[in-house]
Amino acid sequence: MAYGADFEPSRVQTFESQPDVPVFVLEPRTEGPAAFYVLRYRDDFVTSPILFQLRTAGELLFTGRQAMTLFFAQQSDAPRVAGELSRQPALTVLLAAVRAFAAPATPRP
Repeated sequence: MAYGADFEPSRVQTFESQPDVPVFVLEPRTEGPAAFYVLRYRDDFVTSPILFQLRTAGELLFTGRQAMTLFFAQQSDAPRVAGELSRQPALTVLLAAVRAFAAPATPRP
């Protein structure tokens, strides 16, 4: 998804606008765009993919594979906003997408 980008190892961080959503932050090693992603499995967010695999391995042997949703946003042409990560345009878009996806569906008349 971020072909050719050279990132620092990811870290998980939460942001004031949505404290219940763990966001994986990918910052560039040198110059370049930042990227953010969120993993959602059923109604929960994944904070540690390895622990998630260990926790669900037994269950998935009997139930079969389940869908996991990946939300990913990377700033390509947009300049990075100096200072706080929470003000990055890619993060704003990512959290809006997560919020819209997680919102309960409203029945249509």
